[in-house]
Amino acid sequence: MPGPDVSADEVGRLFVTSLDLLMTESAVVSNLRIIEEAHKGTRGGPSDPQR
Repeated sequence: MPGPDVSADEVGRLFVTSLDLLMTESAVVSNLRIIEEAHKGTRGGPSDPQR
């Protein structure tokens, strides 16, 4: 996550990007809870050098 105040819309966008769901029009995220954990890297996420 880019930060602790990330929105559900941003989480949805990151999820779709990470899974390469190219034909996805939208993603709905509900009941979002942020759990702090060591970063493992995410394709298309904040630490992706190709972003």
